[in-house]
Amino acid sequence: MNSNISTRLAKAVCEQTTSHLSVAVFNEDSKFDLQFLLIHGAMDRKSSMKRLAQRLSPHKVITYDRRGYDESLLLRLESDIKEFSPEEQVADVWRLAEGRPTIIFGHSMGGTFALHFATELPPDLVALITYESPLPAENWWPIWIAEPNEIDRPIKPDDAGRRAEEFMIQMLGKSRWMRLPEDFRRRRRNEGVTLIAEMAYLASKEYSIPYRDIEVPLFSLVGQYASERHVLAQQHLVENVPNVLSAQVLGAHHGAHISNSKAIAQVCNFMRELTGYQ
Repeated sequence: MNSNISTRLAKAVCEQTTSHLSVAVFNEDSKFDLQFLLIHGAMDRKSSMKRLAQRLSPHKVITYDRRGYDESLLLRLESDIKEFSPEEQVADVWRLAEGRPTIIFGHSMGGTFALHFATELPPDLVALITYESPLPAENWWPIWIAEPNEIDRPIKPDDAGRRAEEFMIQMLGKSRWMRLPEDFRRRRRNEGVTLIAEMAYLASKEYSIPYRDIEVPLFSLVGQYASERHVLAQQHLVENVPNVLSAQVLGAHHGAHISNSKAIAQVCNFMRELTGYQ
């Protein structure tokens, strides 16, 4: 199977528009050439990146709800799970980053899609930062949320909603989850099909990441309390990406873009300086 999505990406980029995505732009009139693009992970939304985006002022910062999540789901109810494939996700990133030197920060699964994007050698990408990004296509990564063969059959919304709720409980704890407003919980359950589809695609060997193709500098981050699988993923990137730095964020759990936004912003600005931009 083809491990690189180049042969299918061009068509997706040509056909893709960002009109179906809910996008927020900070410092749109920034005088600086460089911009930051912040990509959220599974069952998350662009609003979780607001604190980090504000810390990156005065540079232009783009955040967005990935397809099938939060306001982007309200803008366009995806009818075909193929629309959650890496080709389509990368096409979204390509269009958002196009036309301006860009540093990407990808949190969790957002970083996994950013790694796929980087292997396509996009001309506007100058550096990449990932935080605890899963590598589900690797043999050593545990079967976690969805299996690859799930993309070969219809995903049942009720079952997907249940699994999305289980995922959120795992992330937040049951008592915290139950304290959230019912409308919030309903919207997260509605994102279940998105979660299952994109994880099934990423777990497929067809979408193994050709790490050696990444030419821009990569900074791989994990939190002090990272899971074993996230630590192994960081080690894998260090061993396989040609130009990579790595670090641990002290005091950080998985949601460091929220709780440790100052530290993440410092890394973003370090990469900006490393690449020679003001």
